[in-house]
Amino acid sequence: MPGFRPVMKTHARVGFLGGHSRYAREMPATRFVQLSLGALLALTLAACASGRRGSFPATDTGLADSGSSDSGSGDGSTPDSGTPDSGALDTGPDAPSCTAPVIDCGGTCVDPQTDAMNCGACGTTCTAAQECLVGTCTARCTTPTPDRCDTTCVDLTSDSAHCGACGTACTGTEICNASMCEIPCPTGETACSGACVDLMADESNCGACGNPCSTGERCSAGTCMMTSVDSVLIYYDSFTTGEIPAQLAATRMGATRVIAEAGEAAFNSQYDGDTWDVVVVSVAGGAIPAGVRTRVLSRITAGEPLIFSWWDLDSDAALQTALGVTVVSYSSPRPLHPATGAPVNLFSSVETFPVPLTNSHDAGDNGDLLTPTGTASVLVRQDSPTGGNVAVLTNGGTTLVNGFLPWDYRGTDNDMDSVPDMVEMMVNELSYF
Repeated sequence: MPGFRPVMKTHARVGFLGGHSRYAREMPATRFVQLSLGALLALTLAACASGRRGSFPATDTGLADSGSSDSGSGDGSTPDSGTPDSGALDTGPDAPSCTAPVIDCGGTCVDPQTDAMNCGACGTTCTAAQECLVGTCTARCTTPTPDRCDTTCVDLTSDSAHCGACGTACTGTEICNASMCEIPCPTGETACSGACVDLMADESNCGACGNPCSTGERCSAGTCMMTSVDSVLIYYDSFTTGEIPAQLAATRMGATRVIAEAGEAAFNSQYDGDTWDVVVVSVAGGAIPAGVRTRVLSRITAGEPLIFSWWDLDSDAALQTALGVTVVSYSSPRPLHPATGAPVNLFSSVETFPVPLTNSHDAGDNGDLLTPTGTASVLVRQDSPTGGNVAVLTNGGTTLVNGFLPWDYRGTDNDMDSVPDMVEMMVNELSYF
């Protein structure tokens, strides 16, 4: 029949989505497959675009999302936030970042060299009596060496290698005292600003370092006292009347009672009949009478001011003991110098005259070199500021012993001021008291 085309026997009945079976029609099998695949692809794309998961569940591949936000239209569900996933699985709190020598112990950075709870290794704990030192539990430093310098226990108040601070070393003959390097001082003296002084008599350090006495005061037994020499009693021999240095000095100072006696009985009577600010004994050629000696010893015991000089002191051991010295006799008068570090300068404290003081006479046996037996301050030395001791303060600053003889220097006036230099020295000695 014209216009008739044979039809393939193989057909498929397809019901279109949303239609009814009555609208089904027959089509070739190849066209059916094409339509089916197209419909499936469209449905898949629609599901992905709408975010709907109920019809076509997706399998998580583990890859990070693109980060693009869904539009959220078409299916009524809540849109994604759009924030990209990190792509890494979180396993818990991050471990601390510790830089050597610090290490991680249970989530905390510690130094195993010093941490007493983790000494040398995590969990190694030191006892209360220990400290962690270079990674090892070590006994703490205690008295008498309570301070630690590196690995050594020391006492910073007395250790000469670590004086006041680790590594601060004293030099030479210095010692560490109260955390300060000082020169070592004889018994009875104290180091003050690098010098050994007698705190009982030093007018710049009276009773304590750095405690000076005021003008007109003296340091006696560690206490600053006003100089109030108003009465002076003198026992002498060998001098001519009117040239006794102590008498001239007391008068020059304005003392209202100045008595000089060369006889034992007269001296004893004066001594016993009144009180005296200072007693002076200056014997250049004879013996000391028993009565005078007794009163000298009594005055020393009472701690009352005494200036003493006797050419033959080396013959009386008991008197040496009371005066606080031992002696060696010498001949030929020597130049006199202020002693280095003396608490009072007998060449300039009140009156000033040239150094050295040279002799004008020679008594033959010219006195004694003095060695203190107790607390003492050296005031005058022979030949140089560091020579032999010839004038010392003893007995807590109440006794001044002159090893030289004032008689040998009585006529010297090196500064040519018409006042003998020995008179000026005696003014300074009396003014000390």
